[in-house]
Amino acid sequence: MDRAIKTKNIGLVSGPLSFILVINFFHPEGLTLEANAILASTVWMAIWWITEAIPISVTALLPIILFPLSGGLELSETTASFGHKYVFLYLGGFIIAIALLVLDIISFDNKSIGVYAFLSGSFFYINLFRIHFL
Repeated sequence: MDRAIKTKNIGLVSGPLSFILVINFFHPEGLTLEANAILASTVWMAIWWITEAIPISVTALLPIILFPLSGGLELSETTASFGHKYVFLYLGGFIIAIALLVLDIISFDNKSIGVYAFLSGSFFYINLFRIHFL
């Protein structure tokens, strides 16, 4: 446990520090300032993802803050990919799954049988699921 806390603290400090170092000192030939800002932000996010310094879901939101502030992309361009229709499709599926788990309609033990039963349309599996779990 002590080692995990140490790794998180190192990641928490080294992420922003590497961002500053890349933004100020790493300027390869042919790389625009906008691309350099995106690279620096990506290095920061990669360090936080690897070390799990903060929850990964929070780390995934860093581009919304870092890209516009560093000059990499405008806010509208950055957030456009977060609002894609497929993102909402997956999000809706996850919310439904969480609701089913919270309401005890499914659990991790019977989830796969229930999903298979309803997707396959097999009379046997649907009845097995109904009798056993509902």
